[in-house]
Amino acid sequence: PATAPATAPATAPATSDAPATAMAATTVTTAATATSAAATPAISAAATLRARALKSLEPSSRSGNTSPTRDVLKISQGGGDGVLTGSSSNVLSVAAQQIDPAGKNIAAHMLAEIEGLEQHIQHMIAQPDVAEALKTCHSWHFDAFRLYKVTKGRPLQVLGMYLLEHHGCIKALDLDSARLAKFLHELEKGMPIQNPYHNAIHVADVTQTIHVLLEKGGIKRHLNQIEVMACIVAALVHDFEHLGLNNDILVKICHERALAHNDRAPNENHHVVAAFRVMHRPECDFCQSLSRQQLNQMRKIMIDMVLATDMAEHQRIVSLLRQDLPGRLGNDAHGSESCVVKDSPPAGGSGSKEDADAKLDEKGVSLMVCGAIKIADLGHSFTSFQVHHKWSERLEEELFLQGDEERRRNLPISYLMDRQKAGVTKSQKGFFDYVVRPLASAWTECFPTSKPLLDQMEINLSQWKTLESPSPSSPTTAGSVPTVSTSNSAGKR
Repeated sequence: PATAPATAPATAPATSDAPATAMAATTVTTAATATSAAATPAISAAATLRARALKSLEPSSRSGNTSPTRDVLKISQGGGDGVLTGSSSNVLSVAAQQIDPAGKNIAAHMLAEIEGLEQHIQHMIAQPDVAEALKTCHSWHFDAFRLYKVTKGRPLQVLGMYLLEHHGCIKALDLDSARLAKFLHELEKGMPIQNPYHNAIHVADVTQTIHVLLEKGGIKRHLNQIEVMACIVAALVHDFEHLGLNNDILVKICHERALAHNDRAPNENHHVVAAFRVMHRPECDFCQSLSRQQLNQMRKIMIDMVLATDMAEHQRIVSLLRQDLPGRLGNDAHGSESCVVKDSPPAGGSGSKEDADAKLDEKGVSLMVCGAIKIADLGHSFTSFQVHHKWSERLEEELFLQGDEERRRNLPISYLMDRQKAGVTKSQKGFFDYVVRPLASAWTECFPTSKPLLDQMEINLSQWKTLESPSPSSPTTAGSVPTVSTSNSAGKR
């Protein structure tokens, strides 16, 4: 029968969480067939077309050749009438939208893009200079600046893919490596290069420290494969979209992040929320193979770890590492003999708790991984003094930039953030004594194979004592040694 024409509705405005692959071209409208088309609601046309489409629907393919979402049609969200609009009349794409409302499938051109990203990352990993730099990530001493240079500004993407492959997560959990590549790409884009300290290089540095704690620090034997992956991904996202400002100033100026999280750890809450939003984009959802239980487990660990990086949580976590975790690990009073760690499971192994000679309950795992990311977030304090010194210079400059912003807003300038004064160059000894050393000592009592961290920390502290300027009131001069503050006003390290 002849079809009656219908007026095409205006296309719905794009939403921030709509698939980036939706093709916004000329709107087409499908109307009902029948003699009384004018009286037939538009939603009936949508239902009719959906029924037709479902008959001929074929399974999607990773190659994109038979993907039902090659041309994506959207249900108009403007009028709420259910009229089908889009750039094509492809009935298969209509069905894909109806049976896949979460948008797990993606258009062929986006599939080609993300597979291209994966190939590019793998190509970089294979480059001799990159491969040489990646070899050093298995050491307690790591230079993320070198990795940044040889990857041409992509340390997060390269290291993230490399470590998830190294720990067997991609194979064991059947992760979508192309979508993982896109996820890592988006994470790197979300790390502001203008931040002297909280940038992609810092994220790579923290992620590498988590890796060494898994491999050499004694924690991997207590974790299953999902938990191992969650640790690595949490490190990758832990400073996502950092503004270079600490929580205190965000609260003082009523920044939207402080308002969104009721002044409670606005930075850390935003990092994890924004990262999960990216992960839930169809083109970035690399965890489609996981069960709901596995996803919930991964999500809980990631949230716990990222929120633990708030410096306001530091003393509480150190206290629990001293008083609670040793008993859960079965350590003796001094955390020695019974805590000797056996070799971690092979990189491609299951990493299950069944492979371990010691098991932790859920609370014990949470405390352990939160302690691990606290160590990792201060990781440059435990590496070679040359690299540590460079990080300290960058931290000092970022704190000064916050002081500049506070001056511009006529706010009191936070302690050690006024670039017209001495800055943090006189506080490093105190920061090590009251923040770094207690954490490192509590950690190594639980995990003695992490002792190289404590040894290097003592070397760095000795260097700072030697290089400290004799006059506390003298201003910072060119070539002087920058340090970090023990005060929470200096913000997250």
